[in-house]
Amino acid sequence: MHTLPPAPEAARNLANWLEAYRTGLTQLLPLWPQFARKQLTTRDPNKVGDRLRDIWLGSEFSKGWRRRYVLHSSLYPSEDPPWTQELAQWARRLYQPLREALFRD
Repeated sequence: MHTLPPAPEAARNLANWLEAYRTGLTQLLPLWPQFARKQLTTRDPNKVGDRLRDIWLGSEFSKGWRRRYVLHSSLYPSEDPPWTQELAQWARRLYQPLREALFRD
């Protein structure tokens, strides 16, 4: 079992998650873990779009989310990955603090 030390910024992180919850009640949020992980772990910001596109459209090795799930292709008919800019904002606000807490020394 992995326990996290108390985070001094816990109140701010909780406020961000509550805001995401409230926003998610009225609109679809781009909180897909695979997309957020690529957003946060791709070192070259110029390559993030390519990485997200690979997840969305697939590659020679795997089907993309757009082809794998019929609902995704009907909700998002574009070839471009959905929400790349909005995803980056939510990933930094929600997932980055969790990632930092897990990988602290």
